[in-house]
Amino acid sequence: MTTVAEVRERVRRLLGDVFGAPDDVDGSLVTEVAGTKVVTNVEAHGDRVDVGLSTSVLDDVASSEDLLRYVATQPVRLGSLRAVERADGRCSVGFVYTLLGETLDPEELRHAVEALADSTRQVRADLAWILGPGAAGPAPDDGDPVIALGPHPPPAVPPRMTWFQGSIAAALPDGWYAKESLTVLAPDGQANVILSSEPLDASIDARRYAEVQGELLAREFPRYTEIGRGDTALTGGIPAGWRQFRWSPPDGLPVTQLQLYAVPVPGRGYTATATSSDAHWAGYAELLRFIVFQAVLRPPPGAA
Repeated sequence: MTTVAEVRERVRRLLGDVFGAPDDVDGSLVTEVAGTKVVTNVEAHGDRVDVGLSTSVLDDVASSEDLLRYVATQPVRLGSLRAVERADGRCSVGFVYTLLGETLDPEELRHAVEALADSTRQVRADLAWILGPGAAGPAPDDGDPVIALGPHPPPAVPPRMTWFQGSIAAALPDGWYAKESLTVLAPDGQANVILSSEPLDASIDARRYAEVQGELLAREFPRYTEIGRGDTALTGGIPAGWRQFRWSPPDGLPVTQLQLYAVPVPGRGYTATATSSDAHWAGYAELLRFIVFQAVLRPPPGAA
């Protein structure tokens, strides 16, 4: 029968081979992966030895209906996302996952550690948006701070930012209508923003436009999960609504999208849609949000 000590030593060696020697903190093996700490504990349960992995998403956050709904409905790649409430109304959010020690496979362990670290970063960014600025309390002490952006974009222009403005005009015969689209692409192809406009009924405002688009998404996108939504204002004080969500294309990997809706003039609706795969969203989130929320709308006369 395999002992706890034997499994623990094997886990220590496997983690060291891939991620570097783990720290031993009060009997737990702590591995840092891209700024996120994954804690490993080896324990006996009857005649079985378990290898338990865990990460901390947020350590001290106010419990709320939105938070608990997110934790309960969030699809995750691996393990379980849990919220533990305290008597003072605060709670902690984290991931847990268990492997069987006696049959532990090195590739399975590596994949589990990397997947939990990646999912932790994604969920932490999601909750920063849902909870708003300052609501998350202090960030977990793992070198990966919470970015509490709330519904507004970062205040400063990112380094080496330039601006692009479309340069095409076309005749519009009487009775015809025009749609337009501009695509901004990351150099590695892992993220993009599509900014577009279309004619609308003159009675539709930004709030109604966002509602209609949300109904369409929920109806047509497989495994659609809304992460958060809210209102904001674009350059020039133009009112707008936003929505962040995840879904799974039938022939592809799950993606995260951020969508913005605005109606700066009656009869013309504008949409900005930022897209990246779940696996790459955390790395692009800040830039994508900046592009979406800093979009400048200049509808020409008679744009509808």
